[in-house]
Amino acid sequence: MTPLTLEDVGAVCTQKVMNDLCLPRFQSLNKKIIYLDQFAISNMMKVLNPKTKANKKGIDEFWLRLFEKLDSLSKLQLIVCPDSEYHDSESQVTAFYKELKRMYELLSHGKTFDDKETIKNFQLQEHFTNWLVGKNSIALDLDIEEIIHGSINSWTSKFIISVNREINMEAIEALLEHRTQSYSAIEGVFRLWSESKNTDFNYWYKNEVEAFGKGTLNMYFKHQLKLYEVWNNPELDDFEDYEALLPSSSVRHVNMMLKVLGEHGVEDELLKLSKIEVFQNSQFR
Repeated sequence: MTPLTLEDVGAVCTQKVMNDLCLPRFQSLNKKIIYLDQFAISNMMKVLNPKTKANKKGIDEFWLRLFEKLDSLSKLQLIVCPDSEYHDSESQVTAFYKELKRMYELLSHGKTFDDKETIKNFQLQEHFTNWLVGKNSIALDLDIEEIIHGSINSWTSKFIISVNREINMEAIEALLEHRTQSYSAIEGVFRLWSESKNTDFNYWYKNEVEAFGKGTLNMYFKHQLKLYEVWNNPELDDFEDYEALLPSSSVRHVNMMLKVLGEHGVEDELLKLSKIEVFQNSQFR
């Protein structure tokens, strides 16, 4: 056996010390996830930004205390506040897009939720698969790691890399128009509910959920008809609006269910659609 030299002993001791010192830095994390509404993002930005009118007029110090606690907990590796598509779209239509973006990126550290339609698709896929095998009563078990970009329990970097894109005025106008349409639609539904003599919550809940199922199938059939018209009409040889042929979220949902049916041995296309309709009638109610 070769005897150890002083240099060998020194190297071994140094490595042990380094391991002891470094070990706590790489211990496993279990961060809590906190989703911040745009209202909170906006007010925290305002309380820190002297250029805003709200800051000059005076804003509730609660938002400053909230920011300080969230920032501290984030740096202590205890929480993460993922951002989302809503933070981006709601910030774009303001005069402080870059400042708001800086705020939610500071607390999200690059962790971003998938868009709402992708998350909905995951939920539908799991529920539809359970229904096919007779386990539709099982509660959905959506893994948070599957719907967030970036590792939640990774050590936060000291650097935040961000890219500011040029603001597209047409996109902003489209967002504002969509917001106006959504407001009008919600206002109309609220008026219908308030004026109706039927005040049973379960009735209106069933009514709204059934509308989702029927609307999804209707959008799918309209898309299929549009594709058929384009590909089979010789007068449309010069057709160039291919963006109009891209599948909507409703079409993607139905395509997902068709794929699941194929994976479970259902090959006939009409039978697939009939099963989806049965699922819609039995589950979206």
